[in-house]
Amino acid sequence: MRTGTRFAFLFTAAALAMPMSMPVWAVEKQDAKQETEAEDNGVELKMDDLPAAVQKTLKREAGDGKIEEVEKETKKGKTVYEADVIIDGDKYEIQIAENGKLISKKLDEEDDDDDDKNEEHGKDDKDAK
Repeated sequence: MRTGTRFAFLFTAAALAMPMSMPVWAVEKQDAKQETEAEDNGVELKMDDLPAAVQKTLKREAGDGKIEEVEKETKKGKTVYEADVIIDGDKYEIQIAENGKLISKKLDEEDDDDDDKNEEHGKDDKDAK
Protein backbone atom coordinates (compact mmCIF):
# COMPACT_ATOMS: atom_id res chain seq x y z
CA MET A 1 0.00 0.00 0.00
CA ARG A 2 1.33 3.42 -0.87
CA THR A 3 1.75 6.08 1.83
CA GLY A 4 -1.10 8.24 0.52
CA THR A 5 -3.45 5.27 0.35
CA ARG A 6 -2.44 4.12 3.85
CA PHE A 7 -3.09 7.60 5.25
CA ALA A 8 -6.51 7.77 3.57
CA PHE A 9 -7.41 4.33 4.92
CA LEU A 10 -6.39 5.22 8.51
CA PHE A 11 -8.16 8.58 8.32
CA THR A 12 -11.35 6.92 7.06
CA ALA A 13 -11.20 4.22 9.76
CA ALA A 14 -10.73 6.84 12.48
CA ALA A 15 -13.57 8.96 11.11
CA LEU A 16 -15.90 5.96 11.07
CA ALA A 17 -14.93 4.83 14.59
CA MET A 18 -15.44 8.22 16.23
CA PRO A 19 -19.26 8.37 15.95
CA MET A 20 -19.49 4.87 17.41
CA SER A 21 -17.84 6.00 20.65
CA MET A 22 -19.95 9.14 21.00
CA PRO A 23 -23.25 7.40 21.86
CA VAL A 24 -21.55 5.61 24.77
CA TRP A 25 -20.36 8.94 26.13
CA ALA A 26 -23.80 10.47 25.65
CA VAL A 27 -25.50 7.54 27.44
CA GLU A 28 -23.07 7.77 30.38
CA LYS A 29 -23.70 11.51 30.68
CA GLN A 30 -27.47 10.97 30.54
CA ASP A 31 -27.30 8.22 33.20
CA ALA A 32 -25.28 10.50 35.49
CA LYS A 33 -27.82 13.30 34.99
CA GLN A 34 -30.75 10.99 35.78
CA GLU A 35 -29.00 9.70 38.92
CA THR A 36 -28.38 13.26 40.10
CA GLU A 37 -32.01 14.19 39.46
CA ALA A 38 -33.18 11.09 41.34
CA GLU A 39 -30.96 12.01 44.28
CA ASP A 40 -32.41 15.52 44.35
CA ASN A 41 -36.03 14.34 44.19
CA GLY A 42 -36.74 12.51 47.42
CA VAL A 43 -40.19 11.10 48.12
CA GLU A 44 -41.64 12.08 51.48
CA LEU A 45 -42.98 9.15 53.51
CA LYS A 46 -44.90 8.54 56.71
CA MET A 47 -43.38 6.43 59.47
CA ASP A 48 -45.81 3.56 58.75
CA ASP A 49 -44.59 3.44 55.13
CA LEU A 50 -40.98 2.73 56.14
CA PRO A 51 -39.51 -0.77 56.24
CA ALA A 52 -39.55 -2.24 59.76
CA ALA A 53 -35.75 -2.21 60.01
CA VAL A 54 -35.64 1.50 59.06
CA GLN A 55 -38.40 2.33 61.59
CA LYS A 56 -36.50 0.56 64.37
CA THR A 57 -33.22 2.38 63.65
CA LEU A 58 -34.91 5.75 63.26
CA LYS A 59 -36.81 5.41 66.55
CA ARG A 60 -33.61 4.34 68.33
CA GLU A 61 -31.58 7.25 66.93
CA ALA A 62 -34.33 9.85 67.41
CA GLY A 63 -34.98 8.83 71.01
CA ASP A 64 -37.42 11.35 72.50
CA GLY A 65 -36.81 13.72 69.58
CA LYS A 66 -39.46 14.85 67.11
CA ILE A 67 -39.28 13.30 63.64
CA GLU A 68 -40.21 16.14 61.32
CA GLU A 69 -39.81 14.56 57.89
CA VAL A 70 -38.62 11.33 56.28
CA GLU A 71 -37.70 11.03 52.60
CA LYS A 72 -36.82 8.04 50.48
CA GLU A 73 -33.96 8.86 48.13
CA THR A 74 -31.63 7.07 45.74
CA LYS A 75 -27.93 7.74 46.21
CA LYS A 76 -25.36 5.99 44.06
CA GLY A 77 -28.02 3.52 42.99
CA LYS A 78 -29.01 2.57 46.55
CA THR A 79 -32.16 3.40 48.50
CA VAL A 80 -31.53 5.68 51.48
CA TYR A 81 -34.02 7.01 54.01
CA GLU A 82 -33.21 10.51 55.22
CA ALA A 83 -34.96 11.98 58.25
CA ASP A 84 -34.95 15.42 59.82
CA VAL A 85 -35.24 15.08 63.59
CA ILE A 86 -35.29 17.68 66.37
CA ILE A 87 -33.33 16.40 69.38
CA ASP A 88 -32.90 18.69 72.40
CA GLY A 89 -33.69 21.72 70.24
CA ASP A 90 -31.11 20.85 67.57
CA LYS A 91 -32.00 19.64 64.09
CA TYR A 92 -30.30 16.41 63.01
CA GLU A 93 -30.18 14.70 59.64
CA ILE A 94 -30.27 10.91 59.98
CA GLN A 95 -29.57 8.66 57.00
CA ILE A 96 -30.51 4.98 57.11
CA ALA A 97 -29.98 2.21 54.54
CA GLU A 98 -32.89 0.10 53.36
CA ASN A 99 -31.71 -2.77 55.58
CA GLY A 100 -31.87 -0.54 58.70
CA LYS A 101 -28.15 0.15 58.97
CA LEU A 102 -27.34 3.67 60.22
CA ILE A 103 -25.39 5.53 57.54
CA SER A 104 -25.00 8.88 59.30
CA LYS A 105 -26.37 11.10 62.02
CA LYS A 106 -25.24 14.70 62.02
CA LEU A 107 -26.32 18.16 63.01
CA ASP A 108 -28.07 19.89 60.13
CA GLU A 109 -25.88 22.98 60.07
CA GLU A 110 -27.64 24.56 57.07
CA ASP A 111 -30.64 25.43 59.23
CA ASP A 112 -28.38 26.68 62.03
CA ASP A 113 -26.79 29.14 59.60
CA ASP A 114 -30.24 30.41 58.61
CA ASP A 115 -31.16 30.87 62.28
CA ASP A 116 -27.93 32.78 62.92
CA LYS A 117 -28.65 35.06 59.97
CA ASN A 118 -32.20 35.67 61.24
CA GLU A 119 -30.91 36.44 64.73
CA GLU A 120 -28.34 38.86 63.31
CA HIS A 121 -31.03 40.42 61.12
CA GLY A 122 -33.26 40.79 64.17
CA LYS A 123 -30.45 42.55 66.06
CA ASP A 124 -29.99 44.94 63.16
CA ASP A 125 -33.73 45.76 63.22
CA LYS A 126 -33.63 46.47 66.95
CA ASP A 127 -30.55 48.65 66.58
CA ALA A 128 -32.22 50.64 63.80
CA LYS A 129 -35.17 51.64 66.03
